[in-house]
Amino acid sequence: MHRRSCFSALLLISLLLPLQAMAQGRLERIVERGTLRVCIWPDYYGISFRNPKTGRPSGIDIDNANDLARRLGVRTQFVNSSFATLIDDLESDRCDIATRVRQL
Repeated sequence: MHRRSCFSALLLISLLLPLQAMAQGRLERIVERGTLRVCIWPDYYGISFRNPKTGRPSGIDIDNANDLARRLGVRTQFVNSSFATLIDDLESDRCDIATRVRQL
């Protein structure tokens, strides 16, 4: 039993360390670039939408992304995406993060 627990712990660590390194590398690139690129799909009024008068993104997702960028000391760049292309956009490095508020 003890061997199995040790093996499981080592396996978990070996799987998580590369993810931590990837996340750390992404954070370093964001700070170095000075920009947090945020994928949004601006179709949900109040959550993430483009103001029809100004064309600027608005909503709680936008506020949260701007707050994160401010805390990192970088500016925010919003990248239009969609639910269907979100994973591809993240994997192809079009954006650093994606936001979505869910009702609990």
